[in-house]
Amino acid sequence: LNPGFRRYRFATTVYLSPCNWWTMSWNICCRNLTENLQNTPGIYAEATLNNFGGVCDNSPRFADNGVPFLCINAPISYNPGASDPNGNNMLFQLVDARLDSTNAVLYRAPHSGVEPIPGVYINPISGQLDFSVSVAGNYVVVIKVSTYNSSGQLIGTVMRDLMFVFRVCDGSPPVANDISNMTGVAASGPSSVAVCNGQYFCVDMVVNDANPAA
Repeated sequence: LNPGFRRYRFATTVYLSPCNWWTMSWNICCRNLTENLQNTPGIYAEATLNNFGGVCDNSPRFADNGVPFLCINAPISYNPGASDPNGNNMLFQLVDARLDSTNAVLYRAPHSGVEPIPGVYINPISGQLDFSVSVAGNYVVVIKVSTYNSSGQLIGTVMRDLMFVFRVCDGSPPVANDISNMTGVAASGPSSVAVCNGQYFCVDMVVNDANPAA
């Protein structure tokens, strides 16, 4: 069985005078043992904000706040579900896990911040990760999301520090077909849709399990 997790959320209100580069950070010790990091370093995450022009802005929000449990030797397509409440443009990239504001953690070769899992690919526009793992264990992946306004000016950044847990699974994982029967959708791809804020839409997705009795 997968273990349970408890999520804590801390909130406060702070007035930030206009500045072209605010940095907000958080850290804690220590991590679980992982396959791609050396030892059990602490966790550091930060967000930055440019409010020099008096701009009020919300950082991107992530729909998935859990710890993904996945199967080895299976193709994985994972999306953290990032969205920007202000409708700003988002750009995604893989970066080093960090110890603090200046120091990165040490990776086990051949892993690195830009390739925490060999062969991993991140779509810079959607943030979707595609990869496969052959060795069971924990893997740390850090996504940096940069937001830009309509003029192309950088507004801020946020780090998303993820841990993926890979296990040996029985049978074959379910396979999802392309989405179909779309209504209320402005644009779409094989596994994605684009809609306007507040717009209702409907799609069908058929998932087949090779081991339905398992």
